[in-house]
Amino acid sequence: MTRVQRWGKATKATLLGWAVAFMLTSLIQIVQVIQSSGHDLQLVLAALGFSIAVWLLLTFVGALVVWLCVVSPVALFCAEAPLLLYRTWVTIAAIAVGVAVAAYLAHAWTYVDRAGVGAINVWAGVCFAAVFSGVTAHDYFRFLSRNVRS
Repeated sequence: MTRVQRWGKATKATLLGWAVAFMLTSLIQIVQVIQSSGHDLQLVLAALGFSIAVWLLLTFVGALVVWLCVVSPVALFCAEAPLLLYRTWVTIAAIAVGVAVAAYLAHAWTYVDRAGVGAINVWAGVCFAAVFSGVTAHDYFRFLSRNVRS
């Protein structure tokens, strides 16, 4: 498999990881909006649209940064044989690093402005990082192993 093919597979895996993580963590955002908005349906709908739009933007930018700084270099410069040999450990490390970075960013954000971020938003970010990292790594390895067998 060429570098360009690996990069394309890594890009597809990143998009799939982002989509799955966004869908799952959007449920957390919906619960947060309903809890915060009370019983006014018009307020719930307005806040829901804004919340999902902001969450979509934040998660997509985060996924884009990870794609540029981590996924693309791994796909372009790492040989597939060692990655496939240690795929379980690489996936676990990706999830652990994703969760650690999300937890650190959430801690830094709440240190600056505690009033603007609730605990449920911190958990949504950590859950997004775990799901995104896990799905992206798993899907990339699935693409790689499919090519090796062929």
